Amino acid sequence: MYQSSNRILFFLALITGAYLFPACNNQAPPQPLEEVEDIELLMSDFQIAGLSVAVIKDFQIEFLEHHGVTDQRQKDDVTASTLFQVGDISKSVTSMAALAFSAEGKIPLTVDINNYLTSWQLEENNNTAIQKVTLGRLLTHTGGINEETFAGYVEGESVPSLFQLLNGQSPANNNPIQVTATPGTQFNYSSGGHLVIQQAMEDVSGTDFASLMKTRIFDPIGMVSSAFEQPLSANKQVVAASGHTAQTRVLDGKYYTYPQLAPLGLWSTAEDMGKFLIEIQNSARGQSNQVLDQSNAANMISSLVVNGFGVGFFLQDIGNETYFLETGTNSGYTALIFGHKELGIGTVILTNGEDKLEFVERMLNIVATHQNWPGF
Repeated sequence: MYQSSNRILFFLALITGAYLFPACNNQAPPQPLEEVEDIELLMSDFQIAGLSVAVIKDFQIEFLEHHGVTDQRQKDDVTASTLFQVGDISKSVTSMAALAFSAEGKIPLTVDINNYLTSWQLEENNNTAIQKVTLGRLLTHTGGINEETFAGYVEGESVPSLFQLLNGQSPANNNPIQVTATPGTQFNYSSGGHLVIQQAMEDVSGTDFASLMKTRIFDPIGMVSSAFEQPLSANKQVVAASGHTAQTRVLDGKYYTYPQLAPLGLWSTAEDMGKFLIEIQNSARGQSNQVLDQSNAANMISSLVVNGFGVGFFLQDIGNETYFLETGTNSGYTALIFGHKELGIGTVILTNGEDKLEFVERMLNIVATHQNWPGF
């Protein structure tokens, strides 16, 4: 599985050198994207079990497209209701909620985060003696926090609590969450930082993170299928896509459990994530405020640090156009959310295959060709 910083750099390199595909003739009636390329054949070439795509045009979902199966052994078709793990894209959703907390004065962006942590604290050290860890720095990955990413837990393994994860205590398989660089001095992609955000939001609200995200994000936006559930509840297990290795072997237990909810724990559909993308675009142009006002939404998709990162998204110039994106690479899954900063266009691409960024890049270019996106 790609480390978080490596997989985003790899993907940015791919799309910077993006290439387009000639239209091909398919047997009618094709799904829309098959006007560009034979999707089923492409999936076979890349060993992809299942795929779900949302295409956004004019600030609305233009169409949904689904291919393949949820599980290579059971052969159930992927549908609009199929849930996928979206991995690091969880951070983008968490970031929206954290900015809402900040806008309400609950956790200011520029104040020591320890002031808002009551059930656990970041340990003070030489780094925090120079600069403090703040919510703003955690959201832009400049808080100096360790743990770039986390591993999941195989069926049968004990699953740690948030407190155990933060302290690196058994059965957690990660190091203790610490400040390992001076806050505010460098960009270090950190899943550990979002665990700190999760704890702060729970402490301030007195509400568990999953319930908090439902009331603050999913319900207002209409993301009816999405859930920060790890492990999944029984009613959602029946619509969840099984994770597959790069060679399309189903993961032991179908999928791994990621108790690190804020950075990695979201299950969602292409349609729900399309709604999330549209909400950001509309809020950034002042046409919606279901969660954030225009200023805060604009910050999510504006370059706030030197490497082109906003709040929850990377920024990428393609030709003369600016797009925002995040990828997700939990074990067994690869995902992409990709949108234009100003135009109401974008896509969500979800697969139940591991380390499939090259396939996702091909799908992105297919969507861009089909929709005649500028810059591609």
